[in-house]
Amino acid sequence: MTVIRSRFTPTGSMHHRRFLHSAISLSDGRVFVVGGLNSAGLNASQPADMHTSSFQHRLPGMDVAASPFNAVSVVESYREEIGQWALEPPLPEALSGAGLVQLNSQKLLVVAGSDERGSIASAYLYDPDTLGWTATGGLHTPRFGHTSTLLGSGKVLVVGGNNLRPPNNGQVLDGVEIYNPSTGVWSKETWLPHDCMNHTATRLSDGRVLVLGGYSGRQNQALSNATVYDPDTRKWAPVRPLPEPRMMHTATLLDDGRVLVCGGTNEPFGLSQQLGFIYNPPQNTWCQTETLAAHIYHSATVLKTGEVLVCGNASLGFDAPPELFHPDTAEWIPAGRMETERFYHTASGLPSGNVLLAGGLAPTSHPQPMEQAELYVRD
Repeated sequence: MTVIRSRFTPTGSMHHRRFLHSAISLSDGRVFVVGGLNSAGLNASQPADMHTSSFQHRLPGMDVAASPFNAVSVVESYREEIGQWALEPPLPEALSGAGLVQLNSQKLLVVAGSDERGSIASAYLYDPDTLGWTATGGLHTPRFGHTSTLLGSGKVLVVGGNNLRPPNNGQVLDGVEIYNPSTGVWSKETWLPHDCMNHTATRLSDGRVLVLGGYSGRQNQALSNATVYDPDTRKWAPVRPLPEPRMMHTATLLDDGRVLVCGGTNEPFGLSQQLGFIYNPPQNTWCQTETLAAHIYHSATVLKTGEVLVCGNASLGFDAPPELFHPDTAEWIPAGRMETERFYHTASGLPSGNVLLAGGLAPTSHPQPMEQAELYVRD
């Protein structure tokens, strides 16, 4: 087995504990972290104590009376050269699970998500020149568990999710919307052929968007569906389905144009999966790969070397250390040990080639939101 010299090292902690937040690496080298969940009634300096059953069954978007979590509006940015976080102007409202995209104008677009009452349809723009947030056009349908993808045209494609808002009990969506930055308006797009949430949407090398798997409310099961959106024709077309159903997985575009699918589960509240798949778009074929351990609520980050770093797992008592996928050899390689085990965190590539892991939950019997951050460094 190939041996890679790498390590995880602590860096400055965030000002606020959080998980199910959103993070993005900006063109100026900073990493922005937006929103997320903290323990209900707790501030950043108080310990959190949540029962595992609450985490498993009281998901974001449920009524606050039934949830041990509160959404936060806090925004922070990280600079690797000083290893510290700075507080940025807060969002106009507290939210978690939002889409986060940097537009061609360099502005940040925050898309939907959920608060304590359920799904939201809000969208906000952050202007790095004025250091301020402004509301932009709201979506037609509130949603969380959706995907937000920047298209080659500069527009943003939002797919699926869950419209959970009292008094309804939630609806998994097949609705698709597109944001036009030049007008600040959302338009309804051709519907996806099926409903889904907790799926993935990956912009391929040719500009099309590949939507994989997810959970279907109509079928009450994880999906194996694979569907491609063509921005030129504005139509969806099925491609060869996943060999097995997947939800809560990651789908990562490799440098050679293939897509690596790993982790997740094959059924609602199911076990994390070790078997993964690689999709070849020109050939419309899948091949299998197998991680060294199973992962769920994990991250998958492409390194400057072209390798993919996979970190995190939510299964209590199950050892799932970080690992690297090498596209040329299809080999999985141990990547060392994180300073702090975590899941529902974010992982952001830095200009240095390092990866910043921030926040998340600890895989313990009483999961706690964390403020700790660490760097993955190749020696």
